[in-house]
Amino acid sequence: MKTVICDANIWYNLANEKINPDKFKDDKLIGTSVNIIEISSSPNLISDLDLVIRTIKAFHRFNEFLIPHNPLEHLISLFYLDFIPEFKVESHLLDHFGTLMNINTNEIPAENIEKGLKQIEKLEEENQKSIDSINERIALLRKNLKADKGLADFKKTSYINSWKLLFSDLVTEYSLKYFDKEIKLDPNSDSWNNLEFFLHTWEAYFKKNLPIGNWKFDKNDWEDLLNLVYVQPGIKYWTKEKKWNKLFIENERLQKYLYL
Repeated sequence: MKTVICDANIWYNLANEKINPDKFKDDKLIGTSVNIIEISSSPNLISDLDLVIRTIKAFHRFNEFLIPHNPLEHLISLFYLDFIPEFKVESHLLDHFGTLMNINTNEIPAENIEKGLKQIEKLEEENQKSIDSINERIALLRKNLKADKGLADFKKTSYINSWKLLFSDLVTEYSLKYFDKEIKLDPNSDSWNNLEFFLHTWEAYFKKNLPIGNWKFDKNDWEDLLNLVYVQPGIKYWTKEKKWNKLFIENERLQKYLYL
């Protein structure tokens, strides 16, 4: 039996019957906090609520286990075994999942639609702050690349330690905001060994795109890449997005994690 962390598009594909459940009948599909947030902030809530409801039903039916805490808290829990993640937002959204599964889509008041739009905007604003922070780092990396290295050297250089520092910084910012204390991730800790897929996917993706002068990290990148934090050695990852599957297949280190 394989344990499989799923991209949100797997639940959408199951909802649209584009995946035969027999494919994974002997395996265990895992849902994540990122899935919950992504489905809950989808514009489909306004444009195609029926699809969202079918997706939530597929999520409930086929996921055998849920990782409810967000990626940054999951990161902390890998380094601090006594840390207990919270999942207040995700728990609240799961309650709404239950409500949505029983809703009549023809009887939704206009004020509820407006309220839904505001909730989506709030989630988008929170994500955008982190995305802006990463894009500032991208601009600096690109500047240093032009000043210090040619493209050939850039491709050969490992930036894994830079990604470790980036996520330690994000965790520290998060912990100060939500726990009122400073939490750091030791860049020399063996806990990073559990994040091989996560770190090396970031490495491969940024090396592929950073030399492109106008490329910027966006919302979809943020959700897709953070979802990989749950994938540890021995666990598979399943997505239907072609750009990610192509990246994984082209990288020998990443291939072994791919669920096909």
